[in-house]
Amino acid sequence: MIEKISRIISYKLLLFRNADEISNDDLDILQYGLECIINTLIPIIIFLIVAFHQHMIFDLVLWLITFLITRNYIGGYHARTHLRCIFISTITGLASLFFIQYHKTFSVIQITIITVVILVIIFIWGPIVHDPSVCEQSNLQSKAIKAILFSYFFALCFSAFAPKYATSITLGLLSSFLLYLIKRIRDM
Repeated sequence: MIEKISRIISYKLLLFRNADEISNDDLDILQYGLECIINTLIPIIIFLIVAFHQHMIFDLVLWLITFLITRNYIGGYHARTHLRCIFISTITGLASLFFIQYHKTFSVIQITIITVVILVIIFIWGPIVHDPSVCEQSNLQSKAIKAILFSYFFALCFSAFAPKYATSITLGLLSSFLLYLIKRIRDM
């Protein structure tokens, strides 16, 4: 269904842009981009509705930023279908929001232990590279380590005056790492 909707929108956009010719390559590229946007927007809209209802918008923003940045660099599981991707993303985000709201905050020691374990595993196994032609493993590993360390220091800053937000950041890191582990375990 998402493919069909994005195909129709892509065709209309290309038709609107240039009525004379529409190449299949342009149509395919635009369709893929729209599919990615739709796959991302559906869970985010659900998260925003829940976060707004629970007065957790800032928690969500911190979680989402951390999750997206670290996920981008460490890689991880990718679902085979749009529906499965939306489902897994939504469950991951809602579980994190639930955890943020009802779990006691992480201490600095817990945040440090979580970060060190993730860093060691990423250092040993390396990030998951889905397309080697786009980025070298060593370059991606360096970026992954920097993203994890950035998240860690960001969480430490919040832990001093707003521990709940440090938990949001730490859970963003843990959520992306969980998808990383799922992919690594499936590939064994």
